[in-house]
Amino acid sequence: MSDPIFTHPSAPPDSPAAGAAAIPPPLPSAARAPAPAVPSITPSGRLCDPTVTHDQRTYAILMHASIVLLHVIFMLSFIVPLAMWLARRQQSRFLDDHGRETLNFHLTIALYGIVSFALIPACGIGFGFLVSTYILAMVGGVKACVASSRAEYFRYPMCIRFVT
Repeated sequence: MSDPIFTHPSAPPDSPAAGAAAIPPPLPSAARAPAPAVPSITPSGRLCDPTVTHDQRTYAILMHASIVLLHVIFMLSFIVPLAMWLARRQQSRFLDDHGRETLNFHLTIALYGIVSFALIPACGIGFGFLVSTYILAMVGGVKACVASSRAEYFRYPMCIRFVT
């Protein structure tokens, strides 16, 4: 009984079979499509998404910058980020996260403001709480705008998560 003749798989075939298409060689590593960018951790310890577009970052910045509406309409300043979040939350995970975080922060600041105003006549320390709330709102808003411009996810300090 004779053994069948085997050829090495890397040996070139003598001729392709009739009607069979030749198998293209693999692409060199430089010609391969780049791997999709995945979120990474920045040196500051925040999660960064490199796939976020410039328009999405700008929109997130505007949502966080709406905190300056505290100067005009104190208790209703959450309406603007609510409308902005509802308009674009389906567009990207980045905008959904920043919109939810902004809305939670505005509601938290409104709650802190109500408690501060209630404590002013009750025991007098409400004014200090009111000033602290204002400083927290302004500093938190600026830090969130900077994080948004870098395509980083952000969590406000001392924020109650009303909307999850």
